[in-house]
Amino acid sequence: MSTLIANLPVLLLIAFSQAATAQLTSWSTQSQAAVGPRNQAIAQRIASDHLGNTYVAANLLQDVTFPSAFSNAPELRYDVALIKLDPTGKEVFRVELRGSGNDNVAGLAVDIAGNAYLTGFTDSTDFPVFRPYQREHRGESGSAFVAKISTAGSAEYVTLLGGSRGDAGSAIAAGPDGSSYVTGWTSSTDFPVTEGAFQKEGPPYDPFATFSPRTYAFAAKFSPDGSRLVYSTYLGGDMARCSGGSNCIGIVGGAAGLAIAADAAGNAYVAGNTNATNFPVTPGALQTMCRCIRRVGDVFVSKLNPTGTALVYSTYLGGDAVGFEPFPGGDESLVSIAPDPRGMVAVTGITRAATFPTTMDALKLRTDYRGDMRPPPADGFLSLLSADGASLLYSTLIGGGAGESIAAVRRGPAGTYFISGTTYSRDFPRTTGFERGSDFLIEFDPLERRVLRAQRWPTGATGGDMAANGQGAVLLAGGDSGVLTRLLPGDSNQPQILGIASAAGSRTAAAVSPGELVSLYGVALGPGEPRLLELFEGWRVTTELGGAQVLFDGIPAPLLYAQRDQINTVVPFEMAGRESVSIQVRTATAGMTPAFQVTIAEATPELFRDPPDTTNTGFFSALNQDGTLNSFRNAAARGTIIALFGTGAGRLEPTPENGVLAAEPLSRAALPVRVLMNGQPREILYAGAAPTLVAGMLQVNARVPEGLSAASGVQPVHVQLLAGHHRAERGYIVVGP
Repeated sequence: MSTLIANLPVLLLIAFSQAATAQLTSWSTQSQAAVGPRNQAIAQRIASDHLGNTYVAANLLQDVTFPSAFSNAPELRYDVALIKLDPTGKEVFRVELRGSGNDNVAGLAVDIAGNAYLTGFTDSTDFPVFRPYQREHRGESGSAFVAKISTAGSAEYVTLLGGSRGDAGSAIAAGPDGSSYVTGWTSSTDFPVTEGAFQKEGPPYDPFATFSPRTYAFAAKFSPDGSRLVYSTYLGGDMARCSGGSNCIGIVGGAAGLAIAADAAGNAYVAGNTNATNFPVTPGALQTMCRCIRRVGDVFVSKLNPTGTALVYSTYLGGDAVGFEPFPGGDESLVSIAPDPRGMVAVTGITRAATFPTTMDALKLRTDYRGDMRPPPADGFLSLLSADGASLLYSTLIGGGAGESIAAVRRGPAGTYFISGTTYSRDFPRTTGFERGSDFLIEFDPLERRVLRAQRWPTGATGGDMAANGQGAVLLAGGDSGVLTRLLPGDSNQPQILGIASAAGSRTAAAVSPGELVSLYGVALGPGEPRLLELFEGWRVTTELGGAQVLFDGIPAPLLYAQRDQINTVVPFEMAGRESVSIQVRTATAGMTPAFQVTIAEATPELFRDPPDTTNTGFFSALNQDGTLNSFRNAAARGTIIALFGTGAGRLEPTPENGVLAAEPLSRAALPVRVLMNGQPREILYAGAAPTLVAGMLQVNARVPEGLSAASGVQPVHVQLLAGHHRAERGYIVVGP
C-alpha cells in the first residue's frame, strides 16, 4: 500500500491561526527575521546598541533523545549562540558556545562600546572557556557561565562560575567601564564570594531537601577583562513558613536572582523570587515581611552598593497566598526590572495573589479571585518602586479574566516603558491591534500614569524579550518561535502584513518554504466577509478572493481563505533557491500593502493537529489504516499504517504547478522525510503530495511498529516529522494493542 487516499475536511486547507483588527495609530511591522531553523532556535534575549545593531542570545536545539524506547517524553539538548544583526537585519556575526552536554543562555547585555555579555547554565565538562576566572566545574550539577564577546565577534573571556552543588546565571548587566554584573541562583555552600561581601554564608545543607535543595540568589561583578571578581555575594534566606509536622518535610526557604541592572554610580539592582521569611530586607522598606507559605513566595528587589558590601535597600513585593496548606497558591514570579536615571525601578512579573499591592490609579486593582480554594488566573503586574525602596509610586495589574504572562519590560529613549507578554483573555485591555492575537505589547507613560498604546499581535511575534533602540524602533523576540520582529511607529489603520505562520503551526514564523501552506495576519487585507477557496475549471485554486491577491516577489499565490485580517495561501514553488522574499497583498479597496520580508528556507515542516491550537502541543490529525480519524476511541493498531498530514516539506519532484489539486502521478518530497515515534525512526511507505488536496499539502504514511511501548493499553505516542535536517514541532498520535 503506497498511499492512503485522504478524505480530510476542507478545514485542513485553512490555516488555524489568529485574526487581526486595527483601530488606532500604533506600531507597524517593518520586518521579521529568524535566528535559526524553525522549531530549533529559541530567541531567549535581545538587545540593541546606539548604532541600531541588534544582538540576539539564542538557544539552538542540537539533540533530542529519549530515555528509552518506551518513553514518550523527550530530553532536549541545547547550545548557546550570539547573533549580531545590522540595522537592515543582515547577520554580522554568529558566535556559538557548545559543549557535549546541555548549554543554555539566559541573560544578555550590550555596553556602550558594543561588547556583548552572556550568562546562563552549562553542564558540559568540555564547555569552551577562554581566559577564564574559573576553568572547570567544581561539582557534577553544572555551573553558571559568563562570557564577553567583542564588537567584532571574538571572545574577550568565557568563564565558569560556581561551586560544587549546582549554579546557574539568570541575568547580566553591563557597566560603563566594561565590567559586568551577574545574578542567578546557587545551591553551593562554596560558591565563590569575596572578602567583605554583604552575605558570605550560603544555603545550608538539608538532608531532607535532596529533591528540592535550598538555593540562594547571588550577585557578582566581574572586572572588564573577566580575570577577577570585583565582588560576589549571596542573597538569600533559609526559613520557610510552614505549620509544622510531616507536611513540612522538604519545604525549605530559598531565593533565585532573575534580573539585574546597574546605574551610573555602580549600584546594582537585583530582583528575583523568594519564599524565605528571613530574606535580608532593610528597615523602612516597602514590604519587610514575606507573605509566603510553604513554596509560595514573593518577589524581592534589592539594591547593592557599588562595592557589594551593603544593601542600600531591600524589599519584598507580593500579596497573600490563596488557599490553605498543604496546597496553597497565589505566588508572584518576577520577570524583569528597568531602573531609570533617578533610581526609580519598574518591576514586572505575574501574580495569582488576591492582595497584590496596587495603587488607586491602577488599570486593574485586584486579581479575579473568587474566594475559594483555587488561585485566580495569573495577571501581569507593573510596579514602580521609589528610589529609596520605601513606596510604590504606581502599581497595577495587567490582564483580563483568563490569565496573562509578562515577557519583558524596557525603558525607551523617551522615558516610557514597553511591556511585552502573552494573554489568554478575550477582555484584555487594548487601544488598538488584534482582537484575538495572544501576544501583546504595551507602552506606558510613568509620568501621566496611563497606557499610551496597547496592541495585540499574532502568537509567537512578541511573546519573548524586547529592546527599544534610539532610532524609535521596538525589537521583539518571539521566544521559542525563533522570530525577531522590528516595529516602527506607524498608522495601524493602513493595510499591512503583521506576521506569517505555517497553516499547521499557528505561531508566527520568519521563514517559509516553497509550497508551504501559510497564513498572513494583518490589517485590511481581505474582504469583510470570509471567503473560502474557489476552483478554476475544477482543478486549480484561484489567485484572487474577494478582490484580494497575495504576491511573492510579484508572483500571484493560490488563495485558500480570505477575510479582512487574515489570508491563507500557498508559497509559490518558484521560491525554491531564493534567500528571501518580499510579500505584498493587493487589496480590493485600499491598494497595495508595504512589502513584508521573510526568509526562504529549504524546508519548514509542520503537521496539522486536531483540534488546532496555538501552543503546538497535543494530537496530530491522522488517519488510521481503516480510514478512521486517529483518536483515543479509534487508536492505531500496532503494525498498521497511519497517514499524517502536514506542509512545509520543501520542493516536490516533479514540481507541480501552483494551486493545482494533486492527482496521479503524485509528486514526492525531494528531501528525505523521516518520522520519529518515541524518538525512533519508523518505516516510511510514502511521503509526497496529498491526493485531491492542493499542491503543497503533504501526506506521510508511516508504519506503527510492533512493540512500540511497554504498556498494553491505548496510549499516546510521541511523533516528530523531519524533512532533511529540519524538524517539525512534536505532538502525539494514539496507539492501541
